[in-house]
Amino acid sequence: MLLSDNTGGIDCNPAALAMLGLSDKTQLIGRRPSEFSPPTQPDGVSSDDKSRALGQQTLSEGALTFDWVHQKPDGGLVPVEVSVRHALLDGRRVSVVAWRDQSRRLELERERAAIQERLDLAQKMEAVGQLAGGVAHDFNNLLAAIRTAVELARDGLPVEAAGRTDLDVALSTADRASRLTRQLLAFSRQQPRAVEHVDLGALVRDMTPLFRTSVPPSVQLLVQSDPPSPAWVLADRSQLEQVVLNLVLNARDAMPQGGTLAVKVHRDDQRLHVALEVADSGIGIDEATRSRIFEPFFSTKPLGTGSGLGLSVVYGVVTQAGGTIRVDSMPGKGTVMRVAFPLATAEVTNRQTPTSTLAVPAHALLLVDDDDAVRRTTRRLLERHGWSVVEAANDEEALQHFHEQRDQLSILLTDVRMPIMDGVQLARRVRQIDPGFPLVFFSGYDELDADDLTALSRVPVLAKPFAANELLTTLQRALMAAS
Repeated sequence: MLLSDNTGGIDCNPAALAMLGLSDKTQLIGRRPSEFSPPTQPDGVSSDDKSRALGQQTLSEGALTFDWVHQKPDGGLVPVEVSVRHALLDGRRVSVVAWRDQSRRLELERERAAIQERLDLAQKMEAVGQLAGGVAHDFNNLLAAIRTAVELARDGLPVEAAGRTDLDVALSTADRASRLTRQLLAFSRQQPRAVEHVDLGALVRDMTPLFRTSVPPSVQLLVQSDPPSPAWVLADRSQLEQVVLNLVLNARDAMPQGGTLAVKVHRDDQRLHVALEVADSGIGIDEATRSRIFEPFFSTKPLGTGSGLGLSVVYGVVTQAGGTIRVDSMPGKGTVMRVAFPLATAEVTNRQTPTSTLAVPAHALLLVDDDDAVRRTTRRLLERHGWSVVEAANDEEALQHFHEQRDQLSILLTDVRMPIMDGVQLARRVRQIDPGFPLVFFSGYDELDADDLTALSRVPVLAKPFAANELLTTLQRALMAAS
């Protein structure tokens, strides 16, 4: 608080002096406000011109409140709210000036803006993710029918037939299309996952030879992934590998002239998280690029050299696993990608690997899918391997077949996403009738939450499209688990 009689008499609250970096009120006498201010205010107007204009406005109106930036003797800037009021005191005109330090308020506003920016990004990613997930689901159904039909055609030809080579190319192309779709699903957080306890430190150590073959000699690779105790995270191992490899390759590409690439895994028992850092000494990222870096199909690479899905996939996988990702970078100063996963408790399990050969079942399989092409090609594949198949296009047909042929059916293979009653509801109805009946889901994307899987005794989920051996092995495991 400052009280002045405009003739040199002045009184000032010590807190106001401290805020301005002054030690004595006499340092204010005879000096204009602009002398305690930077040359210009945030709006670009000179402090001197602006203080004169505000002074005239205060005289004419009697009182005025405005924002101002003062400057301490050490050069530090102090944003303040200034309230000025003119009054008569014992016949003399005095000015009462109140300063309120706005540093904390502006800091909170910056934090609020940063949170809003993250929220906007999350909402945008969620919207695009829903679109990507829907497209990927339909595309996976098409790929499932195409891939199974091609595999059936190829396996029906003699080994020496010339046409097998062309069909091998078709299968390989379908697999490439499937990998692209899986990237979309990972971004949209709808990719079927094989969640397990993974030691992230051990995973990075196992991948180190791959890193070394992926970076040129001009890049020095430093890997530090030996925390004192295992860095357990609960996630899909293959997706975690994809995250780490994407970050390493991006860091490599940011150093065309060479540099240092550092990969570090750290376990924080205090904050209960596992941190992964991938740092490079490359060209860095400007603020405009950082704001879009996780958007799908956004890329700074030349046309044709990248899909623009790498970091959006990373974002999807990390958030799906309950983690966070942060980018620290400046142009010319390199980049650090910081990923944090919740620390999981270790789990010791004895896994039994099923035999690779599948015994031909004596009973029939109930196949449920509303897509005719998927149902038809899957049936032919199963029949070729000795299965007897009963088809159903919807839940009503499936339940009718189940009631009529319950004693002959040995397992239910159902799509998850279907009209009227989905695969989960159908499975629940079947389990109400026969609690131990073997079930397998297959789907274009993962629509099952943990509660569904727990309630249904962790029914296996097979991702479309699938190879013949994947389908047969999954069915075998389900039968073995129920036996």
